[in-house]
Amino acid sequence: MIRIGEFAQRTGVSVAALRHYAALGLLEPSYVCKESNYRFYEADQVAELHRILHLKSLGFSLVEIGEMIHHPPSTEEMSRKLEARRRACEARVQVERQKLKQLELQILIVKGLQKMTTNDVKTLLIPETTVAAIPLVLPTNEQAEQLLGETFNRLFTSLKDQGIEPTGPCMAIWHDTPEDVVDESLEVAIPVSPSAQSAGVFEVVNLPEQQVAAITHTGPFAEFQTCHILLKEWMALNGYRLSGPYREIYHSPSGEHATTEVQYPIESIK
Repeated sequence: MIRIGEFAQRTGVSVAALRHYAALGLLEPSYVCKESNYRFYEADQVAELHRILHLKSLGFSLVEIGEMIHHPPSTEEMSRKLEARRRACEARVQVERQKLKQLELQILIVKGLQKMTTNDVKTLLIPETTVAAIPLVLPTNEQAEQLLGETFNRLFTSLKDQGIEPTGPCMAIWHDTPEDVVDESLEVAIPVSPSAQSAGVFEVVNLPEQQVAAITHTGPFAEFQTCHILLKEWMALNGYRLSGPYREIYHSPSGEHATTEVQYPIESIK
């Protein structure tokens, strides 16, 4: 048998951590001396400890690891658990990538290398608008361009089949905050005549009149995130906050000279 200190040295795990694992029932000493209270481990418990550490490295909590140790999951159950951890990890990666993109754009703004500034933000009163819309959930923001493009194609095709002509540029209506980058809820929409009727895959809805802060970006689609940075900065400087779903209006196709307008519905916090 191996005393706890030596076991800790062999495995690279602190004595405090071993005591914590024992208290949780994850890895209990094989023997505890009643007189000295010394804790002893068997050599084969090294493998058990490595399994705990491996599961911990995959993102499982100690409580979850304890449940798996005491009630070993089937292959199918373990696959589901691992898939859930993969999705959670992917979500964290998406969040960090979005932060990185925001930081890179913010650096350009601070250095004066970005032509747009908060002076380009305008307040507008947007009239009531009738749109044909299809709901969409984006698993990750990196899929936005592809999935929005596919959904717009479905919507344009369905409108054509119904003999309905668009009356304005296509748009996306986002129901989550600009900081959300996974499982985003939105509607892909195209303005139509108020007399249009819902049919097939789309629903005709009336968007209410709104006061918005708006800014327009011309250039590669990947860079228009600058609009969100400047709109948030403008709201902070002028005492406004986002008051509902925001819109991205795509005035021209994606490419080097794409024109995208972002509209934030606003309310005063003064």
